[in-house]
Amino acid sequence: MTQLASQLNGSSAELSAGKGVTGILVMQKETEAEDLEEVSFAYTSADSTMSMIGNRKALLQFSRSVVVSKEAFQKAKEISNSEPFAAVVRFNNLAKDEKNSSVLGNEVLAIEMGARIFNLTNNISIRFRNVKEEGFASCQSWNGKGSLPTWTDDGCTTIVDGGNITCQCSHLTFFAVLMSPPNVTISASDLSSLTTITYAGCGLSMFFLSIIFFMHFLLRRAKANVSTMILIHLTAAMFLLNLTFLTNSWVANLNNSVGCKIMAAVMHYFMLSTFTWFAVEAFHLCLQLYKAGKFTIRHYLLKVSICSW
Repeated sequence: MTQLASQLNGSSAELSAGKGVTGILVMQKETEAEDLEEVSFAYTSADSTMSMIGNRKALLQFSRSVVVSKEAFQKAKEISNSEPFAAVVRFNNLAKDEKNSSVLGNEVLAIEMGARIFNLTNNISIRFRNVKEEGFASCQSWNGKGSLPTWTDDGCTTIVDGGNITCQCSHLTFFAVLMSPPNVTISASDLSSLTTITYAGCGLSMFFLSIIFFMHFLLRRAKANVSTMILIHLTAAMFLLNLTFLTNSWVANLNNSVGCKIMAAVMHYFMLSTFTWFAVEAFHLCLQLYKAGKFTIRHYLLKVSICSW
């Protein structure tokens, strides 16, 4: 870009590097750093031409705008020791990044001034007006390294005002606004009520499951057949699943990552065991109907127990 700027005869030039890659290059020919001024760029849509705007108030007429500060031009002149320039390049439909993020308008803006500029106090301003997309906006930057973008919010501040999104960034690189889907939240009182109902339901379920254990071990243990034993195994899996669910919040309050991982693994294990015992019960019922209750499988209960537990 520096070589292209050195060959520029006028003060500005339109840039194009194929489909979906357009921009504009502006050079300030003032010799003194104090005479340099900020430069504003604007356009109305992803397909429209980018223009340089002399009056900053006129930016309100455009849906997209970029303002390169006077400080950035002064730093560029100081570092390069030549006439400072600013190139703003727009990339449409850039390839997905490593996290498959959603980019606002599929637009990525690159700002280049021929020097490594960072830690600006008068930041680069990128504004998107009348945004219709729903979600949480976050201004992100990418240093251009790697085959796919790796976005970070370092050096960028996001300001959301209704449908307007403003990015204030203290360095030059590739910029984009990433949109995350809105969270569906509920009030604290509703959350507390739902939590109480859930705990009450799990506790009530464990109470009746305990009655089943009591009736089996104390009253019918000697008369238990294969069908009854399958139901007992299913009951045990459901009881342990409810137990891990009730103790999950207590483990979470310990703020121990290892304990949380163990609890998550145990809860998922008992959930899968419960589903598997339901499948075994369905298989056993189908087998009884098909064979009219007369079938013999060697070590049948042991085999289904090994598969289910």
